[in-house]
Amino acid sequence: MKKLFLLFGVVLFSQALSAQFISNGKQLGTLGVGGSRGASLLGGMWEIGVGEKVGIGRFGVGALGGLYIAGGSNALGVGAQANYHFDLNAPKWDLYAGLNFIAVFAGGSGSDLGFQLGGRYAVQNDFSLFVQLGADGFATIFAGLSFRL
Repeated sequence: MKKLFLLFGVVLFSQALSAQFISNGKQLGTLGVGGSRGASLLGGMWEIGVGEKVGIGRFGVGALGGLYIAGGSNALGVGAQANYHFDLNAPKWDLYAGLNFIAVFAGGSGSDLGFQLGGRYAVQNDFSLFVQLGADGFATIFAGLSFRL
């Protein structure tokens, strides 16, 4: 019984060490909730790793979008993002910083450039929890689930 438990622990630990974070060609999808512009946000993000390691991390680019809900008015936002993911030799963690651009249509038309800092924690090999803080742009705070595509 102890050998079975030990084997299970080794398999589970090795799964966690192969966390899904960004590398060349690897894709992440994210769904979450947050807030920005005095509105609640239901949104999503997609990101793909581009190129090899540069310095202490890797680059990822992608798209983002969401529905901003504020009282009786709603607005749709779509945009792009670019992030630098720090390689901290902590297999379960992904810390990143980047820029985003969002164009908002209907109810709150306009566009905005923003900055974000975020982190993911791998719960399983293909699944992680994340939180992201931002200034201007897409969201002031955004949290949810990330998964490998």
